[in-house]
Amino acid sequence: MKTKLIAQRYARALVANLPKEDHALLLADLQQLKNIFNSDILQKMDSRLLAGKDKLEIANLIAKETNHPKLWYALFQILLKKQRIVAFPAILDQIDEIILSEQNKQRVILKLAQEQTPEIIESIKKEISKYFDKELIVEIEIDPSIIGGFEVYAGSTKINASVRASLQKFLEKLKQR
Repeated sequence: MKTKLIAQRYARALVANLPKEDHALLLADLQQLKNIFNSDILQKMDSRLLAGKDKLEIANLIAKETNHPKLWYALFQILLKKQRIVAFPAILDQIDEIILSEQNKQRVILKLAQEQTPEIIESIKKEISKYFDKELIVEIEIDPSIIGGFEVYAGSTKINASVRASLQKFLEKLKQR
């Protein structure tokens, strides 16, 4: 919870100080940074075994891959100095959420048990868009463990219409008898 609050503060400050015209490029940066900034890099940058200058060099190399290298490098410097680099992935998520919210959009992850036809995916999108009342940006993930149906994740919201969830509820009711 503390990390999320820290991430929200940094994200709000960053977005508030960028013109709205830059938001599209910032969203592109987020995707680029999420692809680059994996758990291995996070562990190295948070490690006390790696020298500060080496951490800054890694940060500089990562920042150079974005549309706003100075902005990201400055953020990395602050996070490293305050030993809050572990909050970086959460900051990216919060920035994404803030910008999309301003655009009346919502990013959702739609988990399916298996590949579905475009028609079925569109019908699911149509139904879940009623719940959010926003334009959806849907990322599809395949997870056979849900057996059938689907799960939707959007921020802290979860919609579980999976066969796995139905079976779990059924088993819980049997245990209560």
